[in-house]
Amino acid sequence: APPWALLDGVFTPSELARVIALCEQLDRSAVRDPEIAGFKLATTSVVHYSVSADGAPSFAGDEPPDPLLDTGWLFRPLVAALRRGDAALGGALPLRAFCTSVQYNRYDGGDHFEHFHVDEVECETAYKSLSLVLFLSRPDEYGGGEFELRRGEGGQVTALRPDANSAVVFCAREVFHRVRRVTRGARRTLVLWACATRATTPRRS
Repeated sequence: APPWALLDGVFTPSELARVIALCEQLDRSAVRDPEIAGFKLATTSVVHYSVSADGAPSFAGDEPPDPLLDTGWLFRPLVAALRRGDAALGGALPLRAFCTSVQYNRYDGGDHFEHFHVDEVECETAYKSLSLVLFLSRPDEYGGGEFELRRGEGGQVTALRPDANSAVVFCAREVFHRVRRVTRGARRTLVLWACATRATTPRRS
């Protein structure tokens, strides 16, 4: 079996529509960084976990509160998908786990992340356990942009173009991956990580 899990139906139709609306809002305020042109040319935004209770918002972590005030609706299905993926991969996450903030990545024509890499390396400060990539774009909405994965340095490469509302979950320290150059359209994804220990702006899962 491959060292990753492919999940479908992460969000309900109404939740997915809300996610798309959020991403369109982020697109309007996104600014490209010329420093990374030619390596990873993509627009990246970050959404922190936050919830509002009794009209008074409370926030996880030490970073400034998210201006959207309530993002619990976004995180709950993603955390459930992390748990589903973890179960499919053997259930290595502890019952008390955390997740990071969500990255929203948009790759337009010419954008890429061509270098194979892992999301975490073994060291004293390592905290990422599982990676999740949620695909928001349908395969017919963009050309190129294949998500390629392999186990280890010399493993066989598998290229994926999952349907919208599907997610790939994999070990952050073992599975190398990259995004091939997008040739047309826009490739949108959400990315977050499960952590066995407390990380920046975590949410318990």
